[in-house]
Amino acid sequence: METINIDSIISIVIDVTNVNKSLWHRKSRQHDLVLSRQLMHFFAKKYTKLTLEKIGEKIGNKDHATVLHSIKVIENYLSTDDKKVKRFTKEIENRLKYYKFDNIAPRKLDIVELLKHNI
Repeated sequence: METINIDSIISIVIDVTNVNKSLWHRKSRQHDLVLSRQLMHFFAKKYTKLTLEKIGEKIGNKDHATVLHSIKVIENYLSTDDKKVKRFTKEIENRLKYYKFDNIAPRKLDIVELLKHNI
């Protein structure tokens, strides 16, 4: 079974937040891009075993302090009932929850297996 990795988190967050794939990693301070990176940091910490340093390297080439700040920002948004961030996090959580099941490649049954099951 495939596990959630940093690339899957990046892809899902980009899709949910609807940011341009080619822009999310740039040093822009545009709110939508910053929020997307913060969500990536938040979910990478939650769903991977990567250190803050590794998360920062892989998401926007940021240092560990920036990743920690991102996590705190998202936690603050969630505690203040920010509707946009709550909607994004709920959708991202749902997609990540089912990610393992959606990304299992169907395997081809060989002739021996088919014969065993009388197919």
